[in-house]
Amino acid sequence: MSWTLDGSGGGVAATGTTAAGVISTTLTDDIIVAVITCAHNAYVKSVAGGGLTWARHRYKHITSSGSQDLGIEVWWAHAATALTTQTITATFSAAMYATIEIFAVNGADLYTPFDPNASLPANSAFAGSGGSNNHTVSGISTTNPNTFEFAVLATSASPGATKTADGGWTLISSRYDAAGSGDIEYVINTSPVSGASQNVFTSYVVSTDYIALVDALQAPITHAEPVYVNAAAPTMVSAAATITIGLPGNRVNGNLLVAHLSISSSTATAVWPAGWTQIENWTIGSQNGSSAYCYVTGSEAAPVVTWTGSSGAMGRVDQFAHTAPTSPIGATSHNSTTSGSITTAAITSTRANSLILNYKDLGYGGAFVLAIPPLPTPYTNYQDGFNAAPAAEWKIGTEALPTPGTVSDSVSLTASNGVSAVYLDFLAEILAPVVSSSFVVIVG
Repeated sequence: MSWTLDGSGGGVAATGTTAAGVISTTLTDDIIVAVITCAHNAYVKSVAGGGLTWARHRYKHITSSGSQDLGIEVWWAHAATALTTQTITATFSAAMYATIEIFAVNGADLYTPFDPNASLPANSAFAGSGGSNNHTVSGISTTNPNTFEFAVLATSASPGATKTADGGWTLISSRYDAAGSGDIEYVINTSPVSGASQNVFTSYVVSTDYIALVDALQAPITHAEPVYVNAAAPTMVSAAATITIGLPGNRVNGNLLVAHLSISSSTATAVWPAGWTQIENWTIGSQNGSSAYCYVTGSEAAPVVTWTGSSGAMGRVDQFAHTAPTSPIGATSHNSTTSGSITTAAITSTRANSLILNYKDLGYGGAFVLAIPPLPTPYTNYQDGFNAAPAAEWKIGTEALPTPGTVSDSVSLTASNGVSAVYLDFLAEILAPVVSSSFVVIVG
């Protein structure tokens, strides 16, 4: 399958709380990538637009020489249909200078679009002054032989002009404002990259802080493991004893629905309705966590979950395809704490081609402040959202484990701004169908 850059657009923000760009595409099943370069000690709270579900893929932030934060954030979404003059908007936690570039790529894997190599995204950064055209990113490797590799340069000084692509690369965009710039170029690879180095936008002499980042989209791969499909927006209640958790749209018979619920109570116990099979129900400190599943049959209903007492709660349901038709959940693990960080305990897969689901639910006692990174490689991030009031955040990602007995990657996330939050962390193994062996008996 060939690669196509199917459109791009973008914009800049000068001390604003949003940055937006308009994009149009012509093809179906594009992966839409939004790259935001930002300064002035703020973070991207959300990306929205196009009727798409956006997830933060990766980010890199540094404290620059002027004690201001400089960052690159990469977000993505799957566009099943072509987009016509759609506005994509990044919203920030505070006013800042920023650029946003949105580009559409056709030819990527739709379930795990980013190459899973542990070296990615590769980056280099510098906080200081003096000027240099050396923005070299080293150790770049890809696992898939067919990749769409892109490189980003973010600076905290305005170049006063757009830049040109490096030799062998093609420019996607070059934007700048009064306090910085963001530039993107790409190259298509037809064989694996191994330990490569790339001087990103070498023609530009950066007079002060910069971040250079290299990542890659991968061509379609064969998925023997279950795959993530979609989700409904989380449902939230305050001071209640029941919640009706919304179901995702476009449900397909036979697919698996997995629900997660967090209740702000040390005494509540979630009670799931008929048709839903409880996976686990636990209490740590002041939080009750619960999860359950059901299969799509065409007659499934949004689960109405009850508990004793009056408490705040948040629930969500995610849809998966290509799962075991019965008993779809293997190993599980969970954790909860009130802290500036949380660690996910690893689990060991019990069957070949398992999918490890990691769901994190964070609640803040005060105003919303986002500073929690996405799940790291090899996890693919599918959801990264927030709610302003009540202040909450959620993240969901998956990791494929082809071999039974494999230990999943442990994940430790720390709030880079030191904000303490109530974390609930769910980890579950979603099982693939059992593949039967076949043989022939010869009688004679």
